[in-house]
Amino acid sequence: MGKWITLNEASREFSIPKHEILRLIEKREITASKNENLWFVSKDDLASYLDTSEDTQDKACDIRDFVLPDPLVTVDLSDLKFIMKSYQQMTPLFKMIIHEMAMLIPDPKKRDVFVDISSGKSFKEVAEKYDLPNIKARYLYSASLKIIEKKVGFLQRYREEKATLINYNRKLEIERKNLLRSNTELSKKMEKLSGPTIDLIEKPEPAMNFIPVEVVKVLSQKIEETFNFSKRTTNCFNAAGIITLEDLLRFTKDNGFDKLLNIRNFGISCLNEVTARLIAKKIITRKQKCQYYKYL
Repeated sequence: MGKWITLNEASREFSIPKHEILRLIEKREITASKNENLWFVSKDDLASYLDTSEDTQDKACDIRDFVLPDPLVTVDLSDLKFIMKSYQQMTPLFKMIIHEMAMLIPDPKKRDVFVDISSGKSFKEVAEKYDLPNIKARYLYSASLKIIEKKVGFLQRYREEKATLINYNRKLEIERKNLLRSNTELSKKMEKLSGPTIDLIEKPEPAMNFIPVEVVKVLSQKIEETFNFSKRTTNCFNAAGIITLEDLLRFTKDNGFDKLLNIRNFGISCLNEVTARLIAKKIITRKQKCQYYKYL
């Protein structure tokens, strides 16, 4: 039966997580013995299983060795040329997406394994490249996928949190301007009653406008929650950084709503949807004039 080693020793020597070895013991894939609370496994038996498992899994999983029988291949030549051309165009973009996803993985070894396997290399090639057992390479790749899955959507959450902070800062700025305006009016009244007084608060600029609280609430509305636009329109706005109604009106203030057509994937149907919804909400008129532009 060969040498017996503990579970910890097997995990270190073969670079396999202990729970994976326990799974093999439960399935009776390897010989093991338990003395009180301590597991012992046969070193030779485990090594033999891993060698056999690597060869079998590589043959089963290497898609490049899989060929369809001739009777099933009925692809038109023009279709085949189009598929090949599309694949050539997509390959650089796909690789770029893989590297962007890899940036979410903090561990360098997991990141390298993820990039190589996702780019088309087999588990056997990756294991040999980094001097790892085949099962260890599979474990690292699986762990990388779980990390990416947990972090999906973090950019959208970041944008929403950023938009919330921006709106909060804008509200504070508006309140500051209103306080300065009130202070100026109060100082003028005091001068009339008792002569000049020392103004302890900085006076506002002459051109500073008072913004009613009701207007602040309207401009702070989140587009996605308030106007119920289509998924495509909402995605276009998120990609362009347009989160609130104020963002949308600032974007269209100078060049009108036709400027929205400059956003990628934003077409005429999206434009008609947006203008119709804003007219219905009485944000703009049918001539695309807006009463809120003067506050921006």
